[in-house]
Amino acid sequence: MEAQQHDFTSKPAAAHRVPPWLAPLVTVANNGKLHTYFPEWDLGAALRELPARAAVLALFHGDPTATTLPDDAQILLTHRPPHMRAHAGQVSFPGGRIDPTDAHVTAAALREAFEEVGIVPTEIQPLAVADNFPVRSARYPVAPVIGFWQQPRRLPIVNGDETDAILHTPIAQLLDPDSRVTVRWNSFTGPGFYVEGYLVWGFTAAVLQAMLRAGGFEAPGFRAPEVDLSAALAASGNNERPLQD
Repeated sequence: MEAQQHDFTSKPAAAHRVPPWLAPLVTVANNGKLHTYFPEWDLGAALRELPARAAVLALFHGDPTATTLPDDAQILLTHRPPHMRAHAGQVSFPGGRIDPTDAHVTAAALREAFEEVGIVPTEIQPLAVADNFPVRSARYPVAPVIGFWQQPRRLPIVNGDETDAILHTPIAQLLDPDSRVTVRWNSFTGPGFYVEGYLVWGFTAAVLQAMLRAGGFEAPGFRAPEVDLSAALAASGNNERPLQD
């Protein structure tokens, strides 16, 4: 989609009222402490403090007046088509590489969200830019931008080359023990979530895990059962390429 007619320069601002149920998460993110809620994923301060090379939009919606997690709380995820060169078949947040023309990290996240799923910047309240999370396989620093969508709507597929499914994912589903696994493959271990027949794993699952903990949504001490990642992917709707040793 053409992005030139939209303003992608909005930064998180004090004028944006933070929904009370998101306030703990936003505070953690603004203080650069999101990584501390999933330290197993962190690759150290040196990588965390590099300029982010990509940005993703963690876009929440739900009752803006609720003081605790509302029943209608959701987060937006997408499925990447299996023909893509990078992260083909994976479930992800809207997002991508930060371009030289992007004014800042938030601008990149807003632009990518528009290009991938058609949400215009005026629909989004940016609330925080969290500390970098790495794509571990490439040691690639990515900045999660936390946003709120006050008037959510069903989204058509506007760019089938980058997104072939849009998942309005209930937070309650992400918290359901039946939706949770720990995936293992060789020396890799990480969280996993089953969403509408897809398996969310890797970077996206790590950020989700950290946000659920930082927001106070996940029960303390929760442990998900372990599954083989290769087998779980084969049984999912991801249509990812087979893992390579």
